[in-house]
Amino acid sequence: MKLYLRYIVLIIGLEIIMIVFFDFEKWVTILISVTIGMGLYFSHLLMLEINRVRLINNKCDPESYIQMTIEMKKSKFPSVPAAIRDLELAGAYGALGDFDQSKEILLSIDTNPYKKSTTIMGLYYNYLASAYLYLGDLEESERIFNEHTRPLNFKRKILIVGSKLTEAEFLFYKKEYQAAKKLINEVLDTLKVNSLRIECIYFLAQIDEVEGYNEEALLKYQKVAEEGNKLWFAKKAKEIILSRYQSL
Repeated sequence: MKLYLRYIVLIIGLEIIMIVFFDFEKWVTILISVTIGMGLYFSHLLMLEINRVRLINNKCDPESYIQMTIEMKKSKFPSVPAAIRDLELAGAYGALGDFDQSKEILLSIDTNPYKKSTTIMGLYYNYLASAYLYLGDLEESERIFNEHTRPLNFKRKILIVGSKLTEAEFLFYKKEYQAAKKLINEVLDTLKVNSLRIECIYFLAQIDEVEGYNEEALLKYQKVAEEGNKLWFAKKAKEIILSRYQSL
């Protein structure tokens, strides 16, 4: 049974109980039962949303996040536009390392209704830039970032951090390691989102490795592997440890 139908049944049940056991007038029973039912329903929705976001931000579990988001999209209630759910899915597939799927979803989204939303467009272009970057098209990724992401005036901290991380990734892949490290460390000091913190540590490990600081890199890779759960860079860290650091 769908969630809202369960709460309609609850409201009706409350009305029956109040009429039978408390002898309230009908309008009083309707008012009380609807107020209680709606309050519980929206509290339930809020907790579902909080738990869903925690799956990817804190528990680093994009697989479960994707499953829950798909279920919410299918339910069509509450009335969150399908495009927003698709945007969330694109970000989660990117966190999982499926950048082909992330890109495909993003290119299918009609962004015209959201052009005035800095938050939505910021997420959209940042995800798209990341998808192109990890699919090997650095030039197109930088073009998207410079033409669409950089001009946006972000006010939300998560978007500011996300754009700085993307910029640091460009620097890394252009072998400007010291500039990338400086930017990542600036971001890392302000982070509370676990998944982003672990991503920063992963790139610092890669920089350590390139610069020959293998022991420092191994410690960082181990932290990423232990705490990153199902994020793509946690899986990558485990592969690197097995292939390059068995002798340390």
